[in-house]
Amino acid sequence: MRKLLFILFTLMTLRSFSQKEFHLVYLDSTTQSITLPDSLSISFVQFFQSQGAQGNVADSLAKSMFSQLVNKKYYQIQERQIRANNKLVVIVFDRFTKEGSMDIQSQDDSLLLKNEELYEDAPTETGFSKTPLSTAKKEFSFVGNTRIILKHICKEYFSTDSTCRIWIAEDLPFYINPGIITGKTNGAILAFELKTESFLQKAKP
Repeated sequence: MRKLLFILFTLMTLRSFSQKEFHLVYLDSTTQSITLPDSLSISFVQFFQSQGAQGNVADSLAKSMFSQLVNKKYYQIQERQIRANNKLVVIVFDRFTKEGSMDIQSQDDSLLLKNEELYEDAPTETGFSKTPLSTAKKEFSFVGNTRIILKHICKEYFSTDSTCRIWIAEDLPFYINPGIITGKTNGAILAFELKTESFLQKAKP
């Protein structure tokens, strides 16, 4: 069974507390879709037939149940808070703001982004692991499109492996980053889409 998660990160506020530090609050919205095998519909027909439903009645009941499962939407929303300066970015997932019809358990309450590496939270002096996560750096190219985000002109970039799309405001510091390893790009990431085999993550205001 393949699961598809849609994660929407909505940038709610962008405040500069000094020339070199920014605080951001994102609203993470996650929806889940489930792809069901056609064989399951046949199993539903057989089940209803075993309960006494005949012919078209069993087919209709099976079709209705299958449709309900496919179209049912699961979601979760919560805040993620970003504190960014020119040395590091601390990303905190606020579990107290979590709500929705599903409960996605994450291993980390916070992450550290430093020198293009992500670190998990850990019981150390710094509060983070000494070993970075194994996250591949992506290469991006400008696709020629722009959009306005938070009154900033953002250029759209697409990764060479066709899995990630980001929107960068070049008039904002490069270290404003919600946790995406971008490699050589200049400016703040104010929106992104990240696609893997099982997940589609989105961030936009």
